[in-house]
Amino acid sequence: MKSSYKLYKRYREDIWAELAKFPKLSAFLALRLVLFSKGLYRKKKEDFSRNILFKKTKYSPSGLVFLNKQKLRNFYFNVKEQQMKKIYLVAQKRKYDLVDSFIGLLESRLDIIIYRLNFISHIKEARLILRNKLIFVNGVSITKCNFQVNPGDRIHLSRAYIAEDFVKLNLESRNFFVNYPAYFEVSYRLYNAIFLYRPKVKEVFFPFSVDCQLAVQFFKDVT
Repeated sequence: MKSSYKLYKRYREDIWAELAKFPKLSAFLALRLVLFSKGLYRKKKEDFSRNILFKKTKYSPSGLVFLNKQKLRNFYFNVKEQQMKKIYLVAQKRKYDLVDSFIGLLESRLDIIIYRLNFISHIKEARLILRNKLIFVNGVSITKCNFQVNPGDRIHLSRAYIAEDFVKLNLESRNFFVNYPAYFEVSYRLYNAIFLYRPKVKEVFFPFSVDCQLAVQFFKDVT
């Protein structure tokens, strides 16, 4: 929750769609943004949320490029910039559209796939269950978050994780990100899924505004 709040203060957007789980807080922050945009917001000493960053920031072209790159990096749970550069270089070699290839490879990471499939309630949990060898790809236990899943691969949960009913509780409480995307075939009864294909940018849901073209431009400039 704290990390989501920090990102909200930085971007004034709910990067992980986590604050939406707290309706009163979301409504409060939304009201503050509306008042500020109309020039009606004034800070007070007794205001308990005075630390929220409400500055209107004007970005230069290079600043916008950096901003969009940082949003993507934060959404994918602070992927190391070196890893994103490697993904960019791989995407560059492909015959498809560069932006589509770049996002498709990011969405092929095992930790992101687990998150998209609603097997976990927050992306932070991905590293924990992978470290404990609770996720299998084609019958092989995988512990690396940046493992690239290929189209046609089958992902399933271990019996130990299924026995705890974490996924069932998550789905019953509707405490999940969004309905699983079309590029998966999922069986929640069997707790497994098949990765059908790498998605294009227009098929990927982001709960915030981001220009993927500008984010890719960052890596084009530094490589």
